Amino acid sequence: MNTAIICSRGGKAHRSHIMTNVHDRNGPFNVDNVSPPRARNSGLPESTAQIVEEEYMLRTRIAFIAVVVLVGSLLVPGQAMATTYPETRLPDNGNHDYCFTSGFANSRDPYTAHYAMRTLDSTTDMTSTYVGACNNNNTDIWWFALDLAGTVRGEWQCIITSSTRCNSADVRIDFDQIDIGDNDIADRDKTSVHEIGHSVGFGHHSPAAHDCALVSGELPSLDIKWRRYHAHDIAHINATF
Repeated sequence: MNTAIICSRGGKAHRSHIMTNVHDRNGPFNVDNVSPPRARNSGLPESTAQIVEEEYMLRTRIAFIAVVVLVGSLLVPGQAMATTYPETRLPDNGNHDYCFTSGFANSRDPYTAHYAMRTLDSTTDMTSTYVGACNNNNTDIWWFALDLAGTVRGEWQCIITSSTRCNSADVRIDFDQIDIGDNDIADRDKTSVHEIGHSVGFGHHSPAAHDCALVSGELPSLDIKWRRYHAHDIAHINATF
């Protein structure tokens, strides 16, 4: 599949994040939890699911993960506050190229990845480039659609590092977990923007700090700010790249 842009997206919306250290696969996770657990089905043909698993296993694991599991909101009372930066590994440069594994390209909403990457490109000094199918370990972001553990909705993990920078990372999305509740499309987009936020140096933010895509919990509303980065975060990116 050469292009993953689709015109019709059906759906709903929500998202959230809490920083918790969990050890799974190859390292510590920052988790963001949601909704009660439910029986889940990837909806992918068996052959496609096998390809996804094979692609996933191809990528050697290194230790920095930001997971999205909806466990509730981390609310910090008080006035809006500055956040430190970076809170995760910075990418190797200001161009974020990205690719789709076959499982993601054939998932229910590959467009959400384009949304997240274009949000980064259009609101900051960074750029994004879609390179098609994943076949190069130097590509900055590999997108996966996977059945993640428990109530995890999405996760970011740096796979290949160079000194203190991240050369290549995975973003993994669990559509079944995200689509619990209403407003699925906005919810997917918030999660995707959130995970890309981790890939450019951001951790989880409380609403008291910044009202943006990096907060934990479901969307407070369909206001576009919950699918964008805060001006404070954008200033950090622009000063760095």
